[in-house]
Amino acid sequence: MSELINNREQRKKVLREIITDLHEGKPLAAVKARFDGVVKDLAPGELSA
Repeated sequence: MSELINNREQRKKVLREIITDLHEGKPLAAVKARFDGVVKDLAPGELSA
């Protein structure tokens, strides 16, 4: 169970980093590739949170 919580927190951290990267003007292709890797395991509610 703690592994699930840790994974959830890790995904939140990565999503925040992705948003920051976009704001900093990093190339969309690189950011999108990272986003796609995180989102494939994400529940819709988790993304909105």
